[in-house]
Amino acid sequence: MSPHARDLEPIENISEVLSSENVRKRRSRLGWGLSAALAIAVLGFFLARGRNASGPTFEFTELARADLEVTVTSVGTIEPLDEVDVGSELSGILREVLVDAGDTVQSGQVLARLDPEVLKAQADQARAQVKAAQASLAQIGAAQANAKRERDVASKLASQGAQASDIAQRAASAYDQSTAAKGAAQAQLRASRAVLRLAEVNLSKSEIKAPIAGVVLTRNAEVGQSVVSSLQAQTLFVIAQDLGMMQVVLDIDEADIARVRPGQDVRFTVAAFPRRTFEGTLLSVGLAPKPMSIVVTYEAIVGVDNTDKALVPGMTASANIIAATHEDVLVVHNAALRFAPEDAPEFVGEDGAGRLWRVGAEGPEAVEVDVGATDGRVTAVSGEGLAEGGSFILSELVP
Repeated sequence: MSPHARDLEPIENISEVLSSENVRKRRSRLGWGLSAALAIAVLGFFLARGRNASGPTFEFTELARADLEVTVTSVGTIEPLDEVDVGSELSGILREVLVDAGDTVQSGQVLARLDPEVLKAQADQARAQVKAAQASLAQIGAAQANAKRERDVASKLASQGAQASDIAQRAASAYDQSTAAKGAAQAQLRASRAVLRLAEVNLSKSEIKAPIAGVVLTRNAEVGQSVVSSLQAQTLFVIAQDLGMMQVVLDIDEADIARVRPGQDVRFTVAAFPRRTFEGTLLSVGLAPKPMSIVVTYEAIVGVDNTDKALVPGMTASANIIAATHEDVLVVHNAALRFAPEDAPEFVGEDGAGRLWRVGAEGPEAVEVDVGATDGRVTAVSGEGLAEGGSFILSELVP
């Protein structure tokens, strides 16, 4: 028989072979079961390390050294440093509008023109009145000179006895009257000239000019529009002097007003550039309150360099004012200062005192600490035995 002949022999006892296969499968399942049991045992061992004697599981945090910034948050609006409303001092119809929103203008540049016809007529009338007053003054001046000569002659003759004194008196009186008439004519000339100046000024104001150099932010003027000059001038244009420098107008809550002062650094973001942080300096803090329903706020102005013209008036800014900076201090997560076991007695400490918890031999143990500044996420702490890397309970995990 060949060495491989056995492989060709028929299987006579099928049940025996199947029985052997079952044994191998049972052994395989037993091996997997033992492996799973071992894994569960190891997992249980590691879970037990986070439990105290009574069984709760905790999440921990460590003390770390860091530079802590205390900030005051606020929301405000981007505005130009210098913004001017331009209107018309006169009533009339707009005949020309020469600029549009976004245009750059120079000081004194004509922005729009009112219909000047009525104003030109008034100026012409005033010039005619001046000329008439000048002619009247010249005529009265000549009469005065003649009256003066007659007075002088009559006075001389009267002194020599060649003429009655009453004639000399009448001549003197005529001279006085001519002098008074000349004074009135001179006053009339001055009044006429004043009317002319007013008419010329009004005519010049028919041209609405830019009071400052800058950029036109808003245009509220259209050709043919009626402009009515009343107690409050109608705003036709709004001009910003320089968009290279901007300001952020913030509303500071009354609870934070004691922590902000001019000179502090400010960081803010705007929705148009969510990945970019802009920087500025707090220029002023207003003293007049701004009541907003039940909340009182104070206006603060932040100066911002806008050389690249990224910021546009009207944007909303979310700002952080750097109220204080503490360098190289121990900090802990705020949640650790809020944690307390269920059966812990109420903690009543002095101002600036706090409590942390760590796991001891018999369960959570309290550690009293001095609490310092906070940025809303972490808090500076100090106290005996505290060191970087110290582990404290952050929260209790729900099984």
